[in-house]
Amino acid sequence: MELMETMKILAKLLLHSGVSKNNAIAVSAMLKDSEEKMQHLFLWIYDNHPTEEEIMRKAIAMSKEK
Repeated sequence: MELMETMKILAKLLLHSGVSKNNAIAVSAMLKDSEEKMQHLFLWIYDNHPTEEEIMRKAIAMSKEK
């Protein structure tokens, strides 16, 4: 999948999951360099149905991983 396509899918899923626009932009910015991390996050969101706070914590943790 192309990086921009992955970003669009992640953004739609974040908004559909109740994440505010500002936080959806922040998550996209945090993970913008890793298509693999974005895919991992949207699978995690799909499987776990987390709250916005849980999504933000997961995204922050993932952005710090190497």
